[in-house]
Amino acid sequence: MVNPVEVAPGHGSAWRGVAWRHHSYTHTIRKPEQLGQIVEVKTPISQRDWTNMSAQMDEHHLKIFKKRRCFLHNNQYFQLDIYQEPCHKRCEGLILLETYTTLTSEELQRRLPSFLKIESDVTGRPDYSMFNLSLRDEWGVTNKFCVNIAG
Repeated sequence: MVNPVEVAPGHGSAWRGVAWRHHSYTHTIRKPEQLGQIVEVKTPISQRDWTNMSAQMDEHHLKIFKKRRCFLHNNQYFQLDIYQEPCHKRCEGLILLETYTTLTSEELQRRLPSFLKIESDVTGRPDYSMFNLSLRDEWGVTNKFCVNIAG
């Protein structure tokens, strides 16, 4: 999976990315939180659209390469993203587990895979957002780091 990342022009702080995996292309737009909800719209796109969007990628961002493993565990769907080289040093060895749920934190904790060593919950942390992880420059020297990432 390859994720070129960019900020959608004219959409405030909306996040936009395109992903390629096994000849399947997806365009994702994540809009800022409103009324306690984050809206994320994923749309299948053609290879031509993906090529055009990739050419417009923000020069301040690197492409992110990762392997995604999807699985069900305790009736909960999980996505395990294993970040691959080439990558920024901040992504070396990074593995993120993601799930979408309406469960309480306590119930979700009981359903987490026991075969994984989960170090911490990074939900909502800007330093783990795709936008910030993909920044080309070090966070301390860039003015592009976004502290207001929704979701």
